[in-house]
Amino acid sequence: MIQTKCWCETKQSHKNSKDEILNYVFAHRKDDDEIFPLTVEEIALAQKKDKSVQKDKLAYERKLVENTYVLCKDGRLVIPNKLQYRAIAWYHHYLQHPGHGRLEETLKQAMYWTDMRLSIRQFVKQCKSCQVNKRSKHSYGKLPPKLVLKIPWEALCVDLIGPYTIKGKDGSVIDFMCLTMIDPASSWFEIAELPVVEINRAGTDRKTTTKVGRADRNALEAISKTKEAYFDKSSFMISNLVNKCWFSRYPRCKYVIYDNGSEFKLHFEDLCDSYGLKREPTSIRNPQAECYIGTDPSSPNGDDPNF
Repeated sequence: MIQTKCWCETKQSHKNSKDEILNYVFAHRKDDDEIFPLTVEEIALAQKKDKSVQKDKLAYERKLVENTYVLCKDGRLVIPNKLQYRAIAWYHHYLQHPGHGRLEETLKQAMYWTDMRLSIRQFVKQCKSCQVNKRSKHSYGKLPPKLVLKIPWEALCVDLIGPYTIKGKDGSVIDFMCLTMIDPASSWFEIAELPVVEINRAGTDRKTTTKVGRADRNALEAISKTKEAYFDKSSFMISNLVNKCWFSRYPRCKYVIYDNGSEFKLHFEDLCDSYGLKREPTSIRNPQAECYIGTDPSSPNGDDPNF
């Protein structure tokens, strides 16, 4: 039969005193008893010894508190630098470890010192019990894990990039927008530039032009005839570029991944259905189609940044 010893006998066998036994039962009891509140006599004596308080003595008023004259600021006790840590520690402990906001509002009711907020925040931040036991209220959104594809030519990711503007040394400016097509398994990609469409719009007013001269009429017509250029990213153009640059060159994929943009509707969906491809549009919470052109650790040529 196995005989067990109680915790008292175990502690006595290690030659522990009665205080150590009580500390064993009541965890951290000894540390809590060392925290004492400040007395008015201690504050008054520390104020006389503190050079910074005596330097600004004229900015404070002298009041009688508990038969002791102390320096106050707007009715609050001026706490010297030597006693600030004890004041924060006592309030923080016996208020059950509040946050820095609640602790600051409580201390401001009765005490004053410069940079009170900074010292309170530093104390709460370094409090071990608060850091270990309190749960963080910050919630961070997490994206679902990326869909890893290892079979080449199984899927196709389609997306638009741009518009971008490039300025040359000669002062020329180039605006462009492209369509990217990427095989996520091999990181092989194709880029097709979207064409620019220009529309001429004439908005001359006949009544206005009849009342002015010929030169003024020509000037008004030149101003009114403006060209509006935009990138043709219609579903018809996107479907043509994908069919020309990818479906006509590479093995047929099983499904196509794309976002919910209007350019991937109508004609693009009809193109995918005509080839018997499975369409997988992404959602805002799961942007699987936002593929980047770069290295892929799982690809055979992942070490080559130019691949």
